[in-house]
Amino acid sequence: MGQRRTVFFVSDGTGITAQMLGHSLLTQFEGVEFNQVTVPFIDSAEKAEECVARIEAEAASGNGRPVVFSTLVNQDVRQVLRRAHALFLDFFETFIDPLEAGLGVKSSHTIGRSHSAMDKKEYQQRIEAINFAMAHDDGASHRELGQAD
Repeated sequence: MGQRRTVFFVSDGTGITAQMLGHSLLTQFEGVEFNQVTVPFIDSAEKAEECVARIEAEAASGNGRPVVFSTLVNQDVRQVLRRAHALFLDFFETFIDPLEAGLGVKSSHTIGRSHSAMDKKEYQQRIEAINFAMAHDDGASHRELGQAD
């Protein structure tokens, strides 16, 4: 049997970004079985401490050093998480600093921007599409079928 390792996707939001980016990287390692754990909404030092305890418990289990993929925006919360005995890979630190330098602009460090309703028109269209799908699910209604895209 190949190597086994636990991977934590830690985020101050839903964790989708950390999962997607982390999973893309993990697929490159054949022969390693990854136990993937998503830990969303880590937006305070207290929640980060609880997350560190989970990671430390896994590290003590003898299954190898856990891997942590992080998309935490808040640097103080990120520093708490760094104390865990784990391989810590932070997507914001890796990419934000070079982007700030290359663009000559400081980032906003705002939590949840990638999945927010910043564009109200786009958000409204998404909500209307969901409502349409719900109203017409499993053939519940055919009267507006011509409006489907």
